Amino acid sequence: MTNHNIKNTDVSRETLSRIKLLKESNREALNEYVEKLLWWNKKINLVSRGLNKAEAMQHVEHSLWLTAVDEVKNAKSIVDAGSGGGLPGIPLAIANPELKVVLVDIVEKKMMTAEAIARAIKLRNVQTKHISIGDYIPDDDAVLVTKHAFKIPDIIDFVKGKGYSKIVMLKGVDFVEEIRDMANPPSIDVIQIFDYDKSQFYEGKCILKVNLNE
Repeated sequence: MTNHNIKNTDVSRETLSRIKLLKESNREALNEYVEKLLWWNKKINLVSRGLNKAEAMQHVEHSLWLTAVDEVKNAKSIVDAGSGGGLPGIPLAIANPELKVVLVDIVEKKMMTAEAIARAIKLRNVQTKHISIGDYIPDDDAVLVTKHAFKIPDIIDFVKGKGYSKIVMLKGVDFVEEIRDMANPPSIDVIQIFDYDKSQFYEGKCILKVNLNE
C-alpha cells in the first residue's frame, strides 16, 4: 500500500498464540453464541441468510482478531458500532468477562435480539443501546470497534468530538477507495490477516487502526 497515510504493521508470534488460545479456551461459549445467532437469524436478518454454522464460527473468530491491536487487548470498555447481532462485541465479551462491552445499533429489533442472545448465554458484561453511534456518549476510556458496518469517512463524521482517539475496524483491503477522496485522510495502521492465516476466509481481510485527530 503506497498511500503515505497507511502503514502495514506486524503481528508477533506471542499475539498469534494468544488469539489461538482465546478461540480454543472459549470454544464452548462461542459455539453457544453461534447457535443462538443462527436461530435468531432465521427470524431477523442479522448475518447472511445462507450462513451455516462453520461459516458463522469463522465470523466469530474473525472478531477475536481485533485483540491483535493493543488498544483492544488492553481495553476496559469497548463500544461496538453497528453491532447488529453482536459482532464483534459479543465474541470479545465472551473472551474477556472483565471487559465492559456496549453494543450500539440504530435498528431496534437487532439490539433487542442481541440483548436476548447475551442473556441466553449468560453474558453479564454486555449492554445494548438502540441509538445512532453519533448520539452515543461513551466512557472516557472506551475503545470504538466495528465490523464492516461503516465506511471510514462516515464513522469518523459520526463520532467526531466524542472523545475516541482511534477506531479499530474489520475491513477489506479495498478500504483504500473509501479514503481516496478525503481532504484530510487519517493515518491508518493495517494488519493484513491473510499474512498470518491462509484460510480462504481471510483473503483480503484487514484490521485497521484509524487514528483520529480531534
